Amino acid sequence: MKKHFVGKDPKRKLLVKVMSSSSQCVIVGGGPIGCLMACYLSDMGFQCALWEKRSDPRVLHDSGKSINLALSCRGLTALSVLSKDDISQLKSLQESVPMPCRYIRLLDELDQKQLYSNDPSEFLHSVNRQRLNNDLLDLAEKKGIKVTFEHPLVGLDLEKKQASFLNATSKEVVLVPYNTLWAADGSNSEARKQLLKYKGFPDKTKKFRDGYQEYEIQAKDGKYQLSNPEAFHVWPRTGSSFFIALPNADKTFTCTLFCPAEGPECVGKFSDQEIVDLFRNQFPDVYKIMGDEKIKADHKANPFSSLYYVDTDVWHHKGEVVLLGDAAHGVVPYLGLGINLGMEGVYHMRNIIMRHRKSHTNFIDWEAIFHEFSGFKPDCDYLKDAAIRNADELHKDVKDPHFLFQKEVELELQKRFPTQFIETHGILSFTNVPLRVCKRQVETQEQIVKTICAGKNKMSQVDFEEAAKLISQNCSPDLYAECNWYCQLPPRVSKL
Repeated sequence: MKKHFVGKDPKRKLLVKVMSSSSQCVIVGGGPIGCLMACYLSDMGFQCALWEKRSDPRVLHDSGKSINLALSCRGLTALSVLSKDDISQLKSLQESVPMPCRYIRLLDELDQKQLYSNDPSEFLHSVNRQRLNNDLLDLAEKKGIKVTFEHPLVGLDLEKKQASFLNATSKEVVLVPYNTLWAADGSNSEARKQLLKYKGFPDKTKKFRDGYQEYEIQAKDGKYQLSNPEAFHVWPRTGSSFFIALPNADKTFTCTLFCPAEGPECVGKFSDQEIVDLFRNQFPDVYKIMGDEKIKADHKANPFSSLYYVDTDVWHHKGEVVLLGDAAHGVVPYLGLGINLGMEGVYHMRNIIMRHRKSHTNFIDWEAIFHEFSGFKPDCDYLKDAAIRNADELHKDVKDPHFLFQKEVELELQKRFPTQFIETHGILSFTNVPLRVCKRQVETQEQIVKTICAGKNKMSQVDFEEAAKLISQNCSPDLYAECNWYCQLPPRVSKL
């Protein structure tokens, strides 16, 4: 490793370290997506080095700002191709809590339970993000992957194939040559910014109308403090805010308050008294459990954060740099599928690499691989739009009687036509049907349900013979067969 000083100001020279040799694969970002991609590459025999801007979360318990994970079929599929020994190391998955339904907590009405599926084996897994990240970091290091913390990416020289990382402690810049660079550095990706700047494209990352703040409902006497804990809990409200809670194995709940990111209803600007009043008036059951002091403490400890979604036309540069996860296709969290989308993406990447290696035994055409991976963009675009639409569903639709009736009809249709009609949330969360196929199917199903439910409010009024005719005319005879359409996806994976 060479060291030299650079800088125009002789009084403030910057010490630069130059790594003497390049890794085959440099991964930027030590979150779940970067770690999983690093593990895949290591298993395929590639030398990897992983760089992360945060401190080691296993030492300082620095999880960053994150909403608890709702792991589903697409994410589980990506993890299922790890070895049995590797999977056994992921203790966070063994501690996951099943969520087979939404539990809607209304203000002045009886609470409502909304099943995601008729099949009891189909449920979301509530997983602690920090613990999963820690497990994957442990697994990466076990495979011999060097992980360097407290080194954010600050520059990318695409001509020299050299990345610049800043040592957060010494302020030294480390210049790291690479053969391929895999950017999994999140929705605010520095690698994406550098890549787009080089290519002359605008960064179309957009700020969403809502932001969020995290809270916690603690356990009491070793028990959950909310009834029906094994569920995705939602407090929809007629105003601009709503609240969600996901259960943890330690009997706590990870909670998120969503509200406008700007204006007088943004809780980030609330005083202690204003935030307590909001909980007392809008979420009285939560208020009774948490109390004034806990609400104030969480409000102070957890800064209000904005939500962003990513829409970029560039996913790679030649066969040298590629964007992964939120860096390429960040979505808002209202479907609970962001982590699953990221994992599905790197799973596709793994399969593409393996297929190319079988047909090209003497070399790896990374440019062809990265180009093929970019074909996943239409799938991500659909989920991005679906997540935004689902924000309205969580805000208000989940308590609308006709919406609930339509959901009941959807589940009945899925029961009667299991290979042709799959309820919207089910097809996204409990199958590996390609997302672009889901788009077509969901739009068709919504029109069928709208048609047969028009002017009706009871199941006995629904003409299921008409429904059968519409499904036969407009839906694929076997949706699961279409799973092989992209990268040999298994139809479904519900557990590891």
